Amino acid sequence: HRVQRMIRIIDIDFCDTWWMDLRQLEYFVAVADERSFTRAATGLHVVQSTVSAAVKSLEKELGVSLVIRSSRSFALTDAGAELVVRARNLLAAERIAVDAVRGRAGRVGGQLRLGTLASSSPFDVPELMGRFHARYPDVDIRMLTSAAGSTGLRAGVIDGSLDAAFSSIGVHHRSLLVDEVAATPVDAILRRGHRLGERATVSLADLADEPFVDFPQGFGQRRVTDQAFGDAGLDRHVSVEVVGTAAAGEFVRHGLGVAVLPRTAGPMPDGVRSIPLSGPVPMWRVYFVRHAERERSPSLASLLELMGMS
Repeated sequence: HRVQRMIRIIDIDFCDTWWMDLRQLEYFVAVADERSFTRAATGLHVVQSTVSAAVKSLEKELGVSLVIRSSRSFALTDAGAELVVRARNLLAAERIAVDAVRGRAGRVGGQLRLGTLASSSPFDVPELMGRFHARYPDVDIRMLTSAAGSTGLRAGVIDGSLDAAFSSIGVHHRSLLVDEVAATPVDAILRRGHRLGERATVSLADLADEPFVDFPQGFGQRRVTDQAFGDAGLDRHVSVEVVGTAAAGEFVRHGLGVAVLPRTAGPMPDGVRSIPLSGPVPMWRVYFVRHAERERSPSLASLLELMGMS
């Protein structure tokens, strides 16, 4: 049995008022995030018809279409895009209020949604979260990645779909607080037998004419490498885009190009060599990102305390 969660909506312009079920908003946000009714239902652990009925009921109550329904594509209407932003804020406010009440009773609980990098990091996230879980076992921890890399993780913190995130992009934004938590040099990754493969070090200029295996645009590692070559006045060509350092190593092993990866990327496959870069060495940095103005849940506040941050 689920407790009914209602919120009263007051329209000042039209002197109107009505009650809305927050679960409808929760289902709608899940549909918007997954871009699919089926995937949303799976993530919510309910049948698809329940999600579809909730969104249709919400559309009926609001008197607008929120989703453009098609068997081949998914899109939000302008009204849907507007609502999803406001719905996130309402749901976050509800979650923070409930968690705060529990915190008053001496129990930190609720859900903590953290964005995390798709690749291995010089910052030991599992170790941190292990300590956090030992101290706050009632918190439901959700570690989430983004198909858009660090750019998508930062966007998630801004729009409220994430409470905080580990990101490899440290560019400051008026809505974000950003702290560096780790850094590591990057190395050249070459196939054994490559013309440069026996050198002790290689320079960016040595690699400039090689095809590259790299991350897509939006990933922090791609930004680091692009900036390093740009600062050196060098052009390069990315011939293969992958997600994950292990995949990059495999493509290098099979001769599809060279790569530049963090030194902490983990063991490379047989037949691949990691070689330090000479000259000014680019650094891959990891940052902890959270919203600058949004009220923090007790679980996020507790994690920040554990990390020695405010």
